[in-house]
Amino acid sequence: MIQRIIKSSRRIGPQFVRTFCSVHEEEDPEVDELLDETFDALLPSSLRPAIQTGLNLLIVQPKIKWGPEKTKLLSRTTPDLQIQENIALVESLDDWTVEDTLLLSTKSLLRKHIFGSGQLESIKELTVKNNRITGVLMGIDLLPGYKQSDIQEMFHLPVFDRYSIVLQIFRQRARTKEAKLQVSLAELSYIKSRFRQSVDYSLESVAGVPLNIGHGDQPFHVRKEILKDRETRLKKAIEKLRTKRQFLRSHRIKQKIPSVAIVGYTNSGKSSLIKALTRNPSIQAKDVLFHTLDIRVFEGRLDNIHQVLFIDTIGFIADIPTALIEAFKATLEEVTLADLVIHVSDVSHPDVKNQRTTVLETLKDIDIGRKLSTTMIEVGNKIDKMVTEGGKDLGPRVDLLVSATEGINLNVLRKEIEDRLFMSLGCFFKTFKVSNGGLEYQWLIRNAFVSSVEVDPEEDNNLIIKTRMTEAAAGKFRKQFPTFYTASNEINI
Repeated sequence: MIQRIIKSSRRIGPQFVRTFCSVHEEEDPEVDELLDETFDALLPSSLRPAIQTGLNLLIVQPKIKWGPEKTKLLSRTTPDLQIQENIALVESLDDWTVEDTLLLSTKSLLRKHIFGSGQLESIKELTVKNNRITGVLMGIDLLPGYKQSDIQEMFHLPVFDRYSIVLQIFRQRARTKEAKLQVSLAELSYIKSRFRQSVDYSLESVAGVPLNIGHGDQPFHVRKEILKDRETRLKKAIEKLRTKRQFLRSHRIKQKIPSVAIVGYTNSGKSSLIKALTRNPSIQAKDVLFHTLDIRVFEGRLDNIHQVLFIDTIGFIADIPTALIEAFKATLEEVTLADLVIHVSDVSHPDVKNQRTTVLETLKDIDIGRKLSTTMIEVGNKIDKMVTEGGKDLGPRVDLLVSATEGINLNVLRKEIEDRLFMSLGCFFKTFKVSNGGLEYQWLIRNAFVSSVEVDPEEDNNLIIKTRMTEAAAGKFRKQFPTFYTASNEINI
């Protein structure tokens, strides 16, 4: 009976999660107008909605012959693994497929067109010979505008880089207004990066504004003002949502409910892990890249912490410009302000070393701070699929190997989460003798993490209550009940 009272008194319920952890989809005419605006005339052809479905791509992956660029690449990953990830990116898009792949050597990615004229001609011949190829993905993070334009003119096909493919995925995955606004801002940064150099702007007007297409600076000037205005309004709308999120977070903090942010490379199993830890059957976990774009918060519990919030976050990926991370800064802020961070790696993936390094570097970029870095739990997921060689694990160094889908080591992980949460929150063991149902008992139930309550063997009307609490909470308790300490009712000080 006592244990049931403890659980119910600390539990606020799913309504709290819906009310204080999610930015609601409220009616906002300014935001709706922003999202309804169409600026396709300003988009490079690789981002135009008209070609967003049914493309069959040829992936051309550069392989650097020698020099510092090759050394840097091979220290992280390999061209073959890059091809596999690029295939996965393309096939994450609805109705997009990979028709063929090419691995071509080059001296440097800084060359004018990346490859030599003979190599470019062979690529063109392949696209002409195989009429099923309707686009080309150059397997690099960001293709400068003039390179993209020149190569498109050579091939007479739309040309993509990794950044543009990721943006296509984000467009398809974005569901909430917050995600859509952040995707729009990321697109704007991409457009600006190639705006001046691209030749793909032969239109008479944009959003009803005459551009006087021809020679001179007028078209560029008009387009620049349009982009600047849109950027200002997007940032204003995102900041408004960020303010709402801060307000909701302040309520969460007042309720003293600890939060755990789950981060990791895209498709490392973050949602699957949260589903397993919370035992929430409603959580959808899919084997696709960037399944989660929005911050999602789920309620769970641990043995001695009866309510914990698990925060699902957007997955990270290698070689994406900082502008993309910057666009999602308001969302990623939830990570920096969590009480604990769990970094999930897919130890079954052949490129796990590069993926892990990418995540750690991204966490450093968003500045999670020394406290979260120190207490962070490194979890190697998908142990049931992990490749082994001679009995030696090929995965990275981790604190714990688990399988979210098979339930392997999840109880051990729950205990580790609890211990590190208490460490992060600065909690200490404190045991008290209190009168059954008294004011001291009620205060401890509301304000401390209670692990057990037992009847005092010497006095039936008293209870022995074991807790963990912060020094700040202990100070408040002493101030609230000064005579309690005079009677030496705190045990094991």
